[in-house]
Amino acid sequence: MRHRLQGHKLNRNSAQRRALFKNLARSLIEHQRLTTTLAKAKAVQGKFDRLMVQAKSGTLKDRRLIEAVINDRRLVNRLVMDLAPLSRQRASGFTRIIRLNRNRGDAALKVRWELVDLPQAEPEPTKAKAKTRSKLKIKPMPPPTTKESLKPKAPSPVPTSAGPVTLRKTP
Repeated sequence: MRHRLQGHKLNRNSAQRRALFKNLARSLIEHQRLTTTLAKAKAVQGKFDRLMVQAKSGTLKDRRLIEAVINDRRLVNRLVMDLAPLSRQRASGFTRIIRLNRNRGDAALKVRWELVDLPQAEPEPTKAKAKTRSKLKIKPMPPPTTKESLKPKAPSPVPTSAGPVTLRKTP
């Protein structure tokens, strides 16, 4: 029976588990999505939700509590100033787990773990296509010059025969 057992050990000791949780949380804040195993994502998801709840309030006390876990003021500011305001109306469930495929080596289920309310990237302005065709043909650019391309090349070997060699039987 599993009564009163909490958390996931993930076959690690407590220091390794704590480091894994911190690194996954840091990566999610920095990149907004990451690929990991299902077990790791489920283990960290609840802890990350608690960080998001603290980030939503944004008080000095909560910032310090978040910084105790994240250890990077830049990421704490990003979480509190950029990501938490996107989830103001959401009480919980700040992340989603999307199942992908299995690992080849150990058949562990891979998932994409991402924020539900992703920041929207500003679309780049598209240039309107010109209706007139240019009469000039554009030539491809030559490859960039490197140190290896400036070295003198060795002469190519001279073939010893003019064609393929055929063996004939003599009568």
